[in-house]
Amino acid sequence: MSDVDIAIEKWKLRVDEKTQEITSNFDKGILKAALFCEGEALKNAMSMIYNVPVPTLMNGEPEWKRTGLYKASMGAGMNPDKRHSAIVYNTAPYAEILEYGDSKGHQGKSIMSNSVFNNKPQIKAIMDSFVKGDAK
Repeated sequence: MSDVDIAIEKWKLRVDEKTQEITSNFDKGILKAALFCEGEALKNAMSMIYNVPVPTLMNGEPEWKRTGLYKASMGAGMNPDKRHSAIVYNTAPYAEILEYGDSKGHQGKSIMSNSVFNNKPQIKAIMDSFVKGDAK
């Protein structure tokens, strides 16, 4: 396991610990909204990656192999570094390239970003219901 992998695992443990410490309705709402966004990111990944045919090379071989790692590496939890803050994340080594693209011509897909930015009314409704005490 590389140093980066170890650091990611330690960070994920901190996220999990912080998530287990939630007591206020406000933080419960923040977490519920983050988990909702994680679900939306999974839907985005299915429609933008997993339900799209894999391109083939000149010799007929697939250009890449789908392993499911990207989808399996998605998560959400409380941000261990900020109070009253949640995060939606992906720990796959190539997640940043899939999200934002790179200088080699890979176009970003904004899978994680769109799970938040395209669902602001739903996130607000989730937060409102927890702050008002209507949700559990």
